[in-house]
Amino acid sequence: MSAPRLRFGKTDIVVLDGRRLEVRRDGVDEVEFVSTDAERERFVRSQAELRKAYFERRLIVERGAASRLPDGLKAALEKPLDCFSPKGRAAAMQRLDYVNLCERMLGEKRVPRTLEGYARIGRVAAWLRRAGAASVAGCRRRTLPLEQFGASTIRGWHWRWRDAGRSVNALVPLDYMKGCQTPSIDATAIAVIERHVRDEWLTSTKPPLTVVHESIVAEIDLFNASLGSVGGKPATPIPVPSLSTVARWVDQNVDEYDAVLARLGRKEAERRFRGVRRAPQSVRPLQIVQVDHTLLDIMVIDPTSSTGVSRPWLTAAICATTRMLYGFHLGFEAPSWSSVMACLHMGALPKEEVLVRWKHERYDFRSEWSVFGLPEVLVVDNGKDFQSNSLKAAAGQLGFELRYTPSRRPHLKGKVERYFGEIARNFLAFLPGRTFANVKERGDYDAAAAARLSLHELTQAFLIWTVDYYHNKPHRGLALASPAQRWKDLSAYGVRVTPDVSDLTAFMGLVLDRSIRSIGVEYLGLVYQSKELQLLRRAPGKAKRKWTVKADPFDLSEISVLDEDGSRWLKVPSVDPDLTDGLDIRQYKEILDEAKALAEGGSRVTVSNLLDARRILMEIGREKGVRAASRPTDVDVQWFRTNIDRPIVRVADSAGRRRLTKADRRRSDNRARTALPTEVVPAPPGETGTSELHHLFPAPRPTEVAPPAKASAAGGRRPRIDPNDPKNWK
Repeated sequence: MSAPRLRFGKTDIVVLDGRRLEVRRDGVDEVEFVSTDAERERFVRSQAELRKAYFERRLIVERGAASRLPDGLKAALEKPLDCFSPKGRAAAMQRLDYVNLCERMLGEKRVPRTLEGYARIGRVAAWLRRAGAASVAGCRRRTLPLEQFGASTIRGWHWRWRDAGRSVNALVPLDYMKGCQTPSIDATAIAVIERHVRDEWLTSTKPPLTVVHESIVAEIDLFNASLGSVGGKPATPIPVPSLSTVARWVDQNVDEYDAVLARLGRKEAERRFRGVRRAPQSVRPLQIVQVDHTLLDIMVIDPTSSTGVSRPWLTAAICATTRMLYGFHLGFEAPSWSSVMACLHMGALPKEEVLVRWKHERYDFRSEWSVFGLPEVLVVDNGKDFQSNSLKAAAGQLGFELRYTPSRRPHLKGKVERYFGEIARNFLAFLPGRTFANVKERGDYDAAAAARLSLHELTQAFLIWTVDYYHNKPHRGLALASPAQRWKDLSAYGVRVTPDVSDLTAFMGLVLDRSIRSIGVEYLGLVYQSKELQLLRRAPGKAKRKWTVKADPFDLSEISVLDEDGSRWLKVPSVDPDLTDGLDIRQYKEILDEAKALAEGGSRVTVSNLLDARRILMEIGREKGVRAASRPTDVDVQWFRTNIDRPIVRVADSAGRRRLTKADRRRSDNRARTALPTEVVPAPPGETGTSELHHLFPAPRPTEVAPPAKASAAGGRRPRIDPNDPKNWK
């Protein structure tokens, strides 16, 4: 099959390899050209050569009499149609209907080439356009107006269209070329404006343009006053530019990047105008997980704060592929390795028990939160909390990559940043105590006085919003699919897990190097001891070595010691379970501060002091109507019930303080171990013990339930009080 030939008109100008040629003869196999210069050299090119040159962009055709068109129309023909305004494109398409009808009716000789003929063409075209518009709108034709154009106007459109090689660009109104196209400002005034804008306006002090305009006017006035006479006549003064004229000159001549760079600095200029590269993309669930912190824009009741309220920190991990929440940690403490590890530990485990533990009294979760497993890549910033050895050790042990983003490049973890923005705009929109994004937006709203939620209640509301709202909301980045739907669609890929669920201990705490002494392992002044630990210490060659220890900041009741020979983590309990059960590191620090204040005469802090301090903090929390954040344990409630009616400690005034004797300390310790009521109710059948997630999701402490007693030595299992029995309520 032969290729079609390129067809040229007799008035076409061909630019071949930069040389302008006129078409002399347009043959089937060959085309004859003549150069437009004085030499009038003759060229003959085959159709194959012309086709190759055209598709290699070495041949350009100027249709018809384009070289003889006005400059404004020639400029319009060189632009793509999309460069014109929507109004200009619509007018060109309207005129195209008229000129096409002209070609048809004049070619069929149905009308003469006179003004009367063009007038008749105009009436027919207007009638046809109105009928088409009525058909589209679904209304009667007479309800729409009838277009009216003069015969000479339609003839001008037709001639201009034909002279331009039947290009629709020739029909675009040239309104943008109307008016004065030359600058109306005197050249001397332009020089003055340029100098003052460069020296005064483009500075880091950021003066307003009105002040710069005053300097420009003053200099031009001085220049006009210094003018003499020319030929006995006074010289013509320079017109003083107005403020709008100077502003228009700045908009047209000062690059916006240079303006921001000079007035706001390089950092802001780079932020506004830098080219942003797309972050690495993922296709599998948990292929990339982004982690970051944010200080929530809400005031929450905080019994430990001097003001009674604080803004909580949220650490969140987002699956970049599905936008599902992988894990989170919500608390008052500043971001640290402990909040990061708590967030990742939650993400690696199933979430069913999380939803049960944080279930609201009047609300049942409608959706599942089926996210668990290990990430392949963890995207974090360069904060100190992400540089901890604990996180790096967990990455090496569990086999995921830590990828640190460059500084000041938040778009590289834009998924989690957008999630934080959705929390601020959507989740916090109706909660009391909202601080808003800035002071102007907050107005006269007193966020601290309006705070009503405790941290426990905020966590419940956050889970309801995330699981039942955010996970089911259509997401623009997922082609309007919801995160839950995308997770379900991609679940066939599967997720990575550890060979043994106990390997997730790598996510549970801080990595420490400690020696095993005769009393056990000491951490934060607390001692941990067990028979297995002493057997580990007695092993040959192990007495003086350092052992790898993991301490969970959310549960100080036990630590984990790595037994390399046995390839296991050995659980070692605290020797003071009355103090450490259900205790996290933040509560322990508060108890230490309170115990130091209770110790008389600067005496050493004893266990009884710590227990008294803990009871005071619990009472303060209940007085403020706030539920404690730690999970209640039998020992805590038991001790509290025993000591609720006796004085905490005798505190003398500053003049009468004395040091505690050994007898005083012994009596205090004995009171802390007073026998408790033995009337107990066994635990409900099927109820399990403490969950492995209790340190991440502490349940609310019941404030009115009578606490159970300790288990007897013979019983083996610690009995519990049935909270549903009215006898056990005060």
